[in-house]
Amino acid sequence: MSYPKFAPARRKLALSALSLAALPVCAQSLLLDNFAAPTPAVDPSASSQTFVVSTPGTYAGEAGQARDAYFWEYNPGASASSASVGAGSATVNAGGAGGYGELTLGYGAYAIAIGVPLVQGPALGLNLTSYGELQASFSNVNHTLNLIVGFYTSNPLPGGQYYWDGEINLTPAVPGGPATGNLIFTGDNAETFNFAQVDGIEFIVDRAAQSDGNVYSLTALQFTQAVPEPASPALLLAGLVAMGAWRQRRCGGAKR
Repeated sequence: MSYPKFAPARRKLALSALSLAALPVCAQSLLLDNFAAPTPAVDPSASSQTFVVSTPGTYAGEAGQARDAYFWEYNPGASASSASVGAGSATVNAGGAGGYGELTLGYGAYAIAIGVPLVQGPALGLNLTSYGELQASFSNVNHTLNLIVGFYTSNPLPGGQYYWDGEINLTPAVPGGPATGNLIFTGDNAETFNFAQVDGIEFIVDRAAQSDGNVYSLTALQFTQAVPEPASPALLLAGLVAMGAWRQRRCGGAKR
């Protein structure tokens, strides 16, 4: 069988299209906190091993906000824990066997007062409908961590709710190694929550501790968008056919 003279060009177009289809699609992201402030790190751990510290700054791209950090050790008699926030991480050492520590970070209208989550502070007013998860990045984790995210809106959907929360357990591949947890906020009744106006965010590590003696360094919290699926074969084929037809028309009276 003889091929039209433009067949090599068409095959080249097909290969180019396949190459483009294989390229990764950049996911959209929004940094919530990288713990850069304050520097040096705030470590207000007292003999009770509990603290609440508020740090003004820009969070989730919103100026004039504050991050409230709350740390509490459940069993201070069993060990001596420590925690610090700032200089690039939120770091906790639960103090070895028998030690349990909870770290809570509040942003916007979900700030924390005297260790109790309350609706207070400036509203964030975030539209998170373009995102699908809160990604928590750790530089080192020695044991399984329980992660919880909570959202508050002052403008619930009709018949909807003011709050939504979800949780996961995160286990490092190698004890003491890095780990990333993605808390997905789609499904599980998320459709009844107004993610177009999120006014407060709460992030909690180890409220439901899976093991004692946890050591970890949380380096970033950011909202990410799931990477779109590659184009379907049918859609790709339709595109190739269209390009082939365009090429054939351009060649006009090409001899066969």
